[in-house]
Amino acid sequence: MFINIKFYEMSQIDWVLFDLYGTLVNFDTKNDPYHELNTRLWLTRSQQAKALLMCMTWNFSNMKEFADTIKPDHGIVIDDLEEKLKITLDWISLFEDTVRNLERIKSMWKKIWLVSNLWTPYKCIIEKLWIQRFFDTIVFSCDVWFKKPQPQIYLIAANKLWIKPQNLIMTWDKIWPDVNWPKAVWANAVLLDRQDKSSYPDKIKTLDQLDF
Repeated sequence: MFINIKFYEMSQIDWVLFDLYGTLVNFDTKNDPYHELNTRLWLTRSQQAKALLMCMTWNFSNMKEFADTIKPDHGIVIDDLEEKLKITLDWISLFEDTVRNLERIKSMWKKIWLVSNLWTPYKCIIEKLWIQRFFDTIVFSCDVWFKKPQPQIYLIAANKLWIKPQNLIMTWDKIWPDVNWPKAVWANAVLLDRQDKSSYPDKIKTLDQLDF
């Protein structure tokens, strides 16, 4: 059953903006070797915050380059984490409703914009899962030096493409920063709550319920 999301005008929507992980792609962040790397590096809390920002907004081609930048004198072996990363990437999969809904949206002549906070090794997923063909515009935080909820990550593409806020609907899997921030500042947003755990009123449980 489709649900008409009452807080925006369907006829106005020309662009649909998606997050990647947790929205279109199924990935358990607990298995992210980045977290294990931080543990091995013995980073302080402030260093961890800096490391998180850097890994999301700098283009590090591998984990060694990242570790050498964050803590040049770390002296740890991370070959096993590089291997774990490869295995992790192989296990990442699409949600079962992803492809059919991207196809549905494209068939309605809507344009699809992908914006995601991620570090460089995870960019390859859209090609591995063959979904890059659906996106008219792709913005990754590691390519533009900004991450959600910083407005620049949205404005970089929005200004270039002449996208008006009222013509855009964002679909995310987190209340903050993915839904509350854009909804409050400049765009429509809907929460995708796949596990139906949130009491947030304006939500859907599957992409099948996103109607235009």
